[in-house]
Amino acid sequence: MSINAIPVQLTPAALRRIEAVSAATGRPVEDIAREAVEDGLEEVEYATAVQAEAAAIRRGEAPTVSQGELKRSLGDD
Repeated sequence: MSINAIPVQLTPAALRRIEAVSAATGRPVEDIAREAVEDGLEEVEYATAVQAEAAAIRRGEAPTVSQGELKRSLGDD
């Protein structure tokens, strides 16, 4: 696996948290930071997709179902 290095600026609080996890686990700070970025990226990607879908709905470009239609489809008239 190839790993690329990029400069990242962290708040002092974020760096302290990373260092605390590193100290508690014995893992390198770099590993903790990389894992945090990778995990956080999944959340950012999901949020971005949800925002794009919401924008498409607002523009009328995505299919929607009214509350009444949903209730009828569930047999809850």
